[in-house]
Formats: sequence, C-alpha cells, structure tokens
Amino acid sequence: MKRPTQWQAGVLALAILGAGAVGGHSQEAGKARAFTRLKIPALDEASGLSASWRRPGVYWTHNDSPGGKVENYLYAFDKAGTQKARVQLQGAKNLDWEDMAIGPGAGGKPALYVGDIGDSGVRARGGYIIYRVPEPDAIKPPASLAVDRTWKFTFADRRRDFETLLVHPKTSKLYVVTKEKGRVRKLATGGYQATSEVFEITAGKATSVGSFRLTSTLEYGCLTTGGEFRKDGGAFVVRTYTDAYEFSVKRGETMTAALKRAPRKVALPPEPQGEAICYRLDGKAWLTCSERKFGWTTVWEIPLR
Repeated sequence: MKRPTQWQAGVLALAILGAGAVGGHSQEAGKARAFTRLKIPALDEASGLSASWRRPGVYWTHNDSPGGKVENYLYAFDKAGTQKARVQLQGAKNLDWEDMAIGPGAGGKPALYVGDIGDSGVRARGGYIIYRVPEPDAIKPPASLAVDRTWKFTFADRRRDFETLLVHPKTSKLYVVTKEKGRVRKLATGGYQATSEVFEITAGKATSVGSFRLTSTLEYGCLTTGGEFRKDGGAFVVRTYTDAYEFSVKRGETMTAALKRAPRKVALPPEPQGEAICYRLDGKAWLTCSERKFGWTTVWEIPLR
C-alpha cells in the first residue's frame, strides 16, 4: 500500500491545522490534548483503535501490515501508555490489517473485529477479510484467542483499498469505507475533493449503501484512514490524515439515510501519519493515534461539544 513518505508525513503534520478550510462545514471540537505516549516497542505501525467494553479506560490497537513478520497480535494499553495485553489471533493472518472495531459478538458479548482490508494483500488473501474474536480481559489476558467468525468478500469490477471498518454496536452490521487514492480531484478554486463509498458486508458479499464527499487543502486530506461507531449507535466518525467527519444516526435509521446528511467536519491535531480513531467509552471525546514516524506515538484526545 502506498503511504506518505517521511517527508510527506512532516508536511502533513505542519499543514494539517489549515487542511479543513475547504468545504465550508468545518467545525470546532474541544482543544486536543495529549492523552498518552505509547510505550510499546513492538507497536510501530498503530493502525486501529477501539475502547474496551470490558475494561473502561483500556484501549485496543494493532500493527499494520508486518512486512514479513508474524504480527497477528492485538495490543491493549492504558492511560499511562503501558502495555496491558498482547494477544495473538489464532486462525488470522496479517497481510494488511488496516482497522479494528468493537461491537457485539456471539451471544451479544463484546467482540473485537479486525479488518485485513488494505490493498497490499488482496491477491494473497484472494479478497478482503474481517476477523472476529471475543474481547479478552485485558487485565488477565490469554496468550492467544481463536477467531470465532470470518467474513470474506471480493469485487468483480476493480481492486479497492479500505482503511476504515465500522461495526454497529446495536445491530452488529459491518461496513467498510473506501480510501480513494488515485481518484482525488484537484479543484479549480483550490484544494482537493474525493468521494468515499461505504459498503455493508455480509457473508461473501459487499453491497454499496452510500457515499460521502471529502474536501481538503491537501491531497492526502481526502484519504480515509479509520473510523468507529459511538457505543450508543447514535453517531459514527470517519477520519482522514487531517480531519474527522462525524455522522449522526437516528434510532433505527439505515446507513444510507445517515449518509445523506452533511457530517460535522473537525480538523484533527497534527500527526505524522494518523490512521486510527475511536470514541471514548462515554462518547464525549475521540482518541486518535498515528503510526510511529519520529520515535514515538502520541495518542490524542479531542473533547466533543
């Protein structure tokens, strides 16, 4: 998968503060503050983030594609940034893990979903795969967990790239969001624009349920990199390298209907390569993090108004 170079990542970090100016819908959230600095040496490509349902104050994450390493692990950390758990997923390979989510699993119990959905591993995987495991206890974690359900889907028309996995916390419906690199359009008036498509995933099938437009002063600001539903199901957020787009969801409403409303757009704090976002368990803040580029990974907290 093509990623920003370190030079481009530096440009992103410097330019992000002005990246939300195009489009006219940018809104302020609370002032971002550093939540923690991750102290997990093995976690150098954090590319997913979810708040634990079993252990409030604990967060789950994972590495992106391992570059030949065996890296099918989930990591849990706390406010101090220290590792609470490292759990291997039996029956899962990491060819290009791009995002994770938390939602109901077997019997309605909390489960973690991992999306091997990036474009790097499409040929080797024979498509795209989402794995599910019961959420382990991060305080007394097992060394490994067996995958209890898998979704695999393909496309006949063209190869796609996804970095966003959404799981509805009430219905357990699965969605992925396209990252439209190579399809970002430069506007005559300045800035860039792209349209990301949302697919609902069922056994062996991906069905388009709508799309939404992204705008930015930076080309990379139009590329989606992660997302999450709020625990009450009343909203979901999709992030890019520069901004977050939050959609409200009415009770019983379809994803198609929710996507027809304009989202709230919020500029995110500077990150070298931000690829993860989740809601705090109480829904009153987002947490974001980036792949490690300059020796550390800061997790940011953005209060919501």
